[in-house]
Amino acid sequence: MISYEKIRQSLCSWTLFIAWVNVLAVLAKIFTIISYFTLLNNLDTIKSTYDADTYQTIVAATNVWNVIIMIVALIANIAIAFLAFKNLPKIKEDAPSLTPYRLGLVYTVVYNVTGIILAVVLGSTLSVTTFLLPVIFLALYGYVYAKAGQLLDKDEEENDEAVTEAE
Repeated sequence: MISYEKIRQSLCSWTLFIAWVNVLAVLAKIFTIISYFTLLNNLDTIKSTYDADTYQTIVAATNVWNVIIMIVALIANIAIAFLAFKNLPKIKEDAPSLTPYRLGLVYTVVYNVTGIILAVVLGSTLSVTTFLLPVIFLALYGYVYAKAGQLLDKDEEENDEAVTEAE
């Protein structure tokens, strides 16, 4: 038999983790956006300080699409964190919303695919973490989504058992 209490505890813990990771991502994106504008305002100084290759790498980082992607990602991180925190009481009532996990799955795919395409177009280097972190987050969101689904199915299973016993 499935222990719904363990599922609930696990779901609460992972949802809290997701919420705080997204809060940290919001802070990181805010600093990234501030850095973008600081960098953009200091390109003349940077050009005189660094060699041509380094300067070209920095100029590529000041592409307007980078800041647009960061702003959209910032909004997504805020929404996921808000919905995850809002979902915690619902989990305790065995009625979690799947929305923060669905949004997290979509966000992870779209944000990372867009980031990889932009990096390739701009000629930036890609690292192992560029591919590894999205896979880890997809697994996390998928796992938590499945646990929330199990908890939601609890009511259906209990209703089926009650009907079977009544017959």
